[in-house]
Amino acid sequence: MTTRRLALRKFGLSNLWSRDSVCNIILLGAEDVGKTALVVRFFTKKYLPEYSHSTWCCYERNVIVNDRVLLVRVTDTSGKESFSSLKSKGLLEGAEGYVIVYSITDKRSFVKARELVKLIKEDFGEGEQTPVALIGNKEDLVHYRVVCSKEGQRIALLYPRCSFHECSAAREAQNVESAFQDFLCQVLNSKVQRRRQSTFSALTPKVQSTRRNSAGNSTLSTWWRKNRPNSEREVRQDRTFTM
Repeated sequence: MTTRRLALRKFGLSNLWSRDSVCNIILLGAEDVGKTALVVRFFTKKYLPEYSHSTWCCYERNVIVNDRVLLVRVTDTSGKESFSSLKSKGLLEGAEGYVIVYSITDKRSFVKARELVKLIKEDFGEGEQTPVALIGNKEDLVHYRVVCSKEGQRIALLYPRCSFHECSAAREAQNVESAFQDFLCQVLNSKVQRRRQSTFSALTPKVQSTRRNSAGNSTLSTWWRKNRPNSEREVRQDRTFTM
């Protein structure tokens, strides 16, 4: 029996499972800001101080959000590649939310996070926008702080669907849990809105969309069904870790 079915049976919510219960999240940010530590802390409530991967990898786990079981799939980028490079490789396709991480002890990582928020905003233009979470990590090292909370809050205000949190993957799981739960609630609400708009659009004459987001707004199920070379599918499977 798969991990997914075990989780659904455990919570008695197998009847709620649907394709809409899959969330595809992209994790962005500079190197060494604790991106992987944050997602592992959220998924497992554990902290491991060192991670090393030179390219992207994927983590997935069933999570309870608003009394619903979600299969949350997080694509964890290394921080070495640019936003445009990730986009050209198709790693941003099907994204239903972006988590952008910086370290409050590293000004350069904050500058990169600010640029990423701007690029995502420009990529979506004035149309529908995907939820974004801006997270300042390493709050436990407050005595080394070089980025104040107000700076992060100001950047979050630039994007209509951007939440802001500060937390520490090393110190405790509670703040990390709150940040991700709040973000996933936004993703769920966004999915509901898109579904309603899709239903409304089906009842009205079709007009060519002017939306500029080439990263894609299709559901994860549509993205996963796209014809891709067998080698690429195998690589994606090899780098996916069920937690």
